[in-house]
Amino acid sequence: MDVAAGLAALGAPEGTTVQADLQTAGRGRAERRWEADAGSALMLSVVLRPAVSPTRFGSMSLLAGLAVSRVAEAFTSRQTTIKWPNDVLIEGRKVAGILLQSRTTSDPAAACLILGMGINVRSAPATRTASATCLAEAAGEDVRVPDVRHRLIAELRSVYDGFTIGDLGETWTQIEDRLAYRDQEVTIVDGSRTARGIVAGIGDRGELLLRQADGTNRSVVSGELVRGPRPVAM
Repeated sequence: MDVAAGLAALGAPEGTTVQADLQTAGRGRAERRWEADAGSALMLSVVLRPAVSPTRFGSMSLLAGLAVSRVAEAFTSRQTTIKWPNDVLIEGRKVAGILLQSRTTSDPAAACLILGMGINVRSAPATRTASATCLAEAAGEDVRVPDVRHRLIAELRSVYDGFTIGDLGETWTQIEDRLAYRDQEVTIVDGSRTARGIVAGIGDRGELLLRQADGTNRSVVSGELVRGPRPVAM
């Protein structure tokens, strides 16, 4: 993502993609570090320059999650869920993560997004085998990283086209259908702030809707989803 951001700052066109074969200092939410052995995962970052209001940028994380979800389902024939705001799960175990960074300047036309995605393809991180899985394990057969990349780029193009023209009705429906922990009680931790409620759905800008005790929905735009006394295994 640092390389992609550097290229973006130099004026790299939309669609510029940086791929890594191995990962020794990957970044997740809350500055978590992630590692991946050579050839084990698809790890790439894409420069996006959408001609939309920056207030809509945040929803791209869930849209990318849908693209990854479709890819995982195509290779494994397993049902996936999307854990708000940035993970894809197979049977409750993480198979992919997404990290979105926005780059804004005094010139609105120069604003861009760096979309980072990591998909466990041939193996999951050795330190997280209980909470993570990979496409090959879920499929019961070998899966090739280049094949996953080819399918992912096609799925990303599909959701991104809808994002840029504002036609996301069916897309949001598909995300809602895959939403993890629906109708379950969760806590969202965002620094020193917390929000609790029942997962009710997704808003039209990608915010999580939590149903409160009085029946109203509370919108949450950022944070980490926690179930029970500890964060859901990443």
